[in-house]
Parts: sequence; structure tokens; C-alpha cells
Amino acid sequence: AATGFAGFVDAWSERDLTRHRAIEISGAGETRLGRGGGIDPSGALILLTERGAERVYAGDVSLRLGDAS
Repeated sequence: AATGFAGFVDAWSERDLTRHRAIEISGAGETRLGRGGGIDPSGALILLTERGAERVYAGDVSLRLGDAS
């Protein structure tokens, strides 16, 4: 059985409101825009941007629930 957060990734993914939605992440004096790409086994949020996938370990996440395209 998976230990740590890795054991919760599947359950988290089923309830992930950020996946495929436009999100904005603020923190450390910057704001990053992209789409939610799920989480990795360490619990980092995957932010899909024009530059590629970025792992986000801390920040304030804003999303628009009406934007599922």
C-alpha cells in the first residue's frame, strides 16, 4: 500500500475542482495563470501553462467554477 500522501492521490483526483479549469496562483510576489493538471504523488499541484507543466508547492489558488472548458 502507498504511504504518505501518495496513498490519497486517487481519492483526491476524484474530487479535484481545479483539474482542467482556469486557475490563478498567487504567492512569493508573483501570479501564475494556467489550467489545473491534477496533483503529483508528493501533493504538488500541477499547473499547465504555455511553457509546460509546473509543480506548485505553495500559494493561493483562485478558480472560476463556471469555466470548465
